[in-house]
Amino acid sequence: MFFIEIDRNTKLYLVLVFAVSYCLEAGIILGKIYGDYTLANLFLILLVFTPATIAGIMVNMFGEPPYFLRTKLRNARFLFVAYAYPLFLIILAAILLDLLGFDIDWGLTAYKAQLYWTAIQSGISPDTFYEMMLIGALAAPIVNSLFALGEEVGWRGYLLDKLLARNPLERVIIFIGAIWALWHAPLIAILGYNYKSLRALGLLLFIPFCISHGAILIWLRIKTESILTPALGHGAINAFIWYGAALHPEGNELLHLVLGVPGVLVASILGFIMYRDLKKDLVFIQLQ
Repeated sequence: MFFIEIDRNTKLYLVLVFAVSYCLEAGIILGKIYGDYTLANLFLILLVFTPATIAGIMVNMFGEPPYFLRTKLRNARFLFVAYAYPLFLIILAAILLDLLGFDIDWGLTAYKAQLYWTAIQSGISPDTFYEMMLIGALAAPIVNSLFALGEEVGWRGYLLDKLLARNPLERVIIFIGAIWALWHAPLIAILGYNYKSLRALGLLLFIPFCISHGAILIWLRIKTESILTPALGHGAINAFIWYGAALHPEGNELLHLVLGVPGVLVASILGFIMYRDLKKDLVFIQLQ
């Protein structure tokens, strides 16, 4: 390809991943349209493990070394970075909007009121309900990482190793980020996944979102030599989206603190810093 050099096996991997994934996404879309949510959720579970499954097939079919499965977990402190960095970016995006004059609900007043009435309607003590929600929120990144691993083994595992052997880091970051975004394209354009009203415009916003966060996740993978840390970071992104909505409950999708312009902007800055750090220290990693 003109932008990036890809070997035959990697091309086959991408073709298989997108062919299988888009079939599963078609099933999800039809399930949602016709109200068969059990089937849609089953296809969704299969979807998130498709990149890892196809990577496993490629390794076994062609005898390729599974470098991405060699988990050393250097510098375990990066697990905290992976867990907390989405929260850090949300707060930065909130500060940015606050400085621009937008209303930020720093006390989470509207969110707490919603939890209060939910607790009352469920017959649960509000204090007990708050504690349950807090425990759930803190545990969510870890639980989500188990599902995120199905993607990360493919994107920041197999695909990253293959592309870094032939290409400069910056092109790999952009390419994998774009692939990651386009993998979600049918769900975004048809179902409004992450962007209920923006749809196609949301996909254009999701591409830089995936590139910037992808740079951070690649930084975590290379720094720790483990696929577990980007999986945790990926899980934390999904887990803490609620916090962005709670801080800015009246914001539209373009101003969302994670998926909107403010979130993409701060993630892009951090992603560029991580890229520069890898470029300076490693240039690119050669896995042998």
